[in-house]
Amino acid sequence: MTLKRKVDITILIPTYFRTKFWKRLLKFYLSFNYDFNIIILDSTPINKIELTSKEKLLKNKCVEYFHYSEHIKFSAKIIEGLKKVKTEYSVICADDDYLIPDCLEECINFLQLNHDYTSANGITCIHDYTSDKQFRMFQNYTKGRSLKKRTAKERFFDYYIARRTGIPVHYNVHRTSFLKFIWEETNIYAFGGGYLELFPQALSVMYGKMKMINMFYQSKEKNYSSWATSEQYKAMHSEHNTKMLMKGLVKHLSIVDNLTKEESEIFFNKFNPVPEIFQHKTEKKYISSFVGKIMLFINRIFISRLNFKKILYYFTNYPRECPFAIYPKGLSNYNKVKQSVISANLSINDLNEGRDQNIKNANILL
Repeated sequence: MTLKRKVDITILIPTYFRTKFWKRLLKFYLSFNYDFNIIILDSTPINKIELTSKEKLLKNKCVEYFHYSEHIKFSAKIIEGLKKVKTEYSVICADDDYLIPDCLEECINFLQLNHDYTSANGITCIHDYTSDKQFRMFQNYTKGRSLKKRTAKERFFDYYIARRTGIPVHYNVHRTSFLKFIWEETNIYAFGGGYLELFPQALSVMYGKMKMINMFYQSKEKNYSSWATSEQYKAMHSEHNTKMLMKGLVKHLSIVDNLTKEESEIFFNKFNPVPEIFQHKTEKKYISSFVGKIMLFINRIFISRLNFKKILYYFTNYPRECPFAIYPKGLSNYNKVKQSVISANLSINDLNEGRDQNIKNANILL
């Protein structure tokens, strides 16, 4: 029997009305020759969970399952999960996504050697299983890159204001002690579903750099419905919620860059966290729409065609459906994701059930 390679990480999988999806994800992870911890954080009503199947899957010693009230806030569920983590590193994984264990190990190796970095990720893709049973995968966040600036102000500006980094850090590998700190602060200052992603990401990039490794890291399920109504989304970004968010951001920028409260407030005058659709005025753009479109055209049509790997992509015999950005090293993991998605054969209705329940149970969003 081949011994699995121990990796010092815990994967936290928060889930809600997605039993079929976390079962699919568990089977995927257990197929790898790695030994890491997995914690399921489930707030689905107990009578809606397939207990027989659940118990069979959870016999593996590396898997722990915890059940919570349907009405628990997302941040509280993450904090409860992190209290149970015993590994030095941890990562949050959406129940309908896949994190690739090979790259998780590389992220850990990098963070062990680079203490000025708070998180690491890699190439993100997005996959889809169409109604006519066709599997597709594309690279997502094609402008993604590492965040290396020296100060918290510079990193926040690049990430949230100028938007030069191009990739979320919400599902990055972090040191567990730091991730606990992030979510404890998030529970104080962030309210509403939208800010529950913005605030922990902001703290992650303010307190340190972010590394993007040139390796297949994640594949996200394409979603076809929103997890909130327009009215709920607007309520999430209420004046009160926004004031609390900004209070937390000012506090932590002052700590990291040793600024006064007034200096931090002046810096954040150029940042409006409210989605543009709900803003009362048009914000100044750093790059005009016309210039942005021209640059995007040049990048996609001309520069990308000079990429040697892309030339190989079109003139060799390997599978065309594998995104060229992850070929050839990511091909085997691409095939594993593909096999997992196809064999589970889950429908759009299965995918949307959790989002529909979010809308009905508005209390957990606001």
